Amino acid sequence: SGGSNASNNGNISSDANKNIPSLLKDSDGANYNPKIGDCTGNLESKFFQGIDLLAKNESDRVYVYSLESGEVIENTLDSCGTGITIRTANGDRYSYCHLRSGSLNYKTGDYVNANSILGEMGSSGDAEVKKLFLSVWHNGKFVDLFMYSIFAFG
Repeated sequence: SGGSNASNNGNISSDANKNIPSLLKDSDGANYNPKIGDCTGNLESKFFQGIDLLAKNESDRVYVYSLESGEVIENTLDSCGTGITIRTANGDRYSYCHLRSGSLNYKTGDYVNANSILGEMGSSGDAEVKKLFLSVWHNGKFVDLFMYSIFAFG
């Protein structure tokens, strides 16, 4: 009887899942699939040029990872709450907002490697729920992340 030892029904094992680069991971290190919020891709407002990625449960501990390497050019404490903006070598900017107060691992001027933990998803600033608000600018223009989110998070 030449059967397979795999009994995961085609699913990626949690150990293999821990090694896949991801924007969000849970407290066990597995990729975290958030809910997509209603704040997505508003080109008219500079404050809403991005996408809300919401925790499924307020009790979930979710770590936010850097998508790209670069220099921290800004730490924010305004309506973005506890947040960070990273500028890559080619000038692209990635902003991560509403992180849990006190969870930031980097400050302005630091260099961040891709796939490094920036902090934890939170509800700082004007956020009413635990979430990450992510904004990306490429060649000085806002990138609409809504279609990306459909492919990345289903």
